Amino acid sequence: MRFLKSTLISAIALALSFSCSKDDHATPKSCRYIGQNYEMKQSRPGEIYSETFVSNFKQDDAGNLVEASATRRTISMDMYTEAINTDVTETRLYILKYNEEGFLAEMTLTTLTLQEGGIKNTFLYDNYPAYRHGKIIAKEVTKFNYESNLLRSSTKTSVVEFKSERNLDVKVNADVKKEYIYEPNGVIKTITETIGSSTTVTPFKNGIKASTPTMTYDDKGQLTKLLFYDVEYDFTYDTKGDLITYKGTSQSKQQFLETRTYDDNINPDKLLPAKFKGIPEEMRILQFTDGGNNLTSSKSVYPNRPDYEQKTIYQYNASGYPITAVTTYIQSGSTATKTTSYNYQDCQ
Repeated sequence: MRFLKSTLISAIALALSFSCSKDDHATPKSCRYIGQNYEMKQSRPGEIYSETFVSNFKQDDAGNLVEASATRRTISMDMYTEAINTDVTETRLYILKYNEEGFLAEMTLTTLTLQEGGIKNTFLYDNYPAYRHGKIIAKEVTKFNYESNLLRSSTKTSVVEFKSERNLDVKVNADVKKEYIYEPNGVIKTITETIGSSTTVTPFKNGIKASTPTMTYDDKGQLTKLLFYDVEYDFTYDTKGDLITYKGTSQSKQQFLETRTYDDNINPDKLLPAKFKGIPEEMRILQFTDGGNNLTSSKSVYPNRPDYEQKTIYQYNASGYPITAVTTYIQSGSTATKTTSYNYQDCQ
């Protein structure tokens, strides 16, 4: 999206989907979600922007997710000369392997980013000089260790290869290690994540995330308050667990307020496994939408910039799942339209 909606706000909204430990929507046996594709175009003064996206999911006969991939391409073009300003393609590929008992043993994520800039447009990555032609290959391998049918620890290693017309470099990032501690009855108590010299502890109470000085959860494990630097974010949900409002406040002044509405149909992302045998936390893979139902509208109001709105109209199949969606984005008189197709297998 090229509108001015805050990247931080969008990231927080996505993170909400990780806060709940209950799933009120059972995965139907008669419909398997295998991916989606969309196209979006927007014209702005002096620029034509387009975005395409394709995702694919593969599950084995037991319903285990074994492969997930997605490719997004964004192109910015000069409106008058049709010269390319930027052309970026990013591909993400997950490979999941299970042991004989059905526990997730290893997950590999490979990300390939190709960047092509125009005469005036350049890219930035890490602390390297600006460049026009870039290639970034990142590979992450996570290994899971179990004991007595419970995940005890995991280790993620990552290597990044960066190449541009100015640089060629390979960087090994610090390992990400997690340790899982349980109550005597096997219910998760704490998850400790260590990255280099930095450690974060996530506490749980009765298997649900417990509140901390910066994050407040309700008895359903839903995030209701987040403190981020000098901004306080507040979230409210409907009885089905869909996020309906969230706002940001700084120094007693409201920075924004977003309200949302949903349909009564199951969000296709909920048809994908998010919980894995023996793992006490959700692992959502290429599931970008939060909420159990499908978002039909949202409106964000700001004190010092134009409102942001989006509205979506769905068509459904006989099983009640969306097969197409047309989303319109509006801000400051500028509009963009995204058309999405959802793909299923064995739907009745």
